[in-house]
Amino acid sequence: MVDSATVEYEALINDPLFQRLWAIRQEVESGRADPQLVEQWEELRETVTHIVDSLRATMLGVPASEREQVARAWIEAFCDEHWPRETLH
Repeated sequence: MVDSATVEYEALINDPLFQRLWAIRQEVESGRADPQLVEQWEELRETVTHIVDSLRATMLGVPASEREQVARAWIEAFCDEHWPRETLH
């Protein structure tokens, strides 16, 4: 029997967006990416870091039993506010 974490992991690594981001990361880290792609990759990295830091700050005082619910609500609110919106990536 396959557990849900395995199913979710396989869905992630088979997702076309994940695969494209992985390919871009490889290009950037290997030095094969053009300067514009490197700049956009760094902007994306900064954005993701900001989002993760903000979520982490929100979760600081949340009891363990409520973390998943609070995290899901935070993510939904963030997406409602910021997407769909055109990005550079």
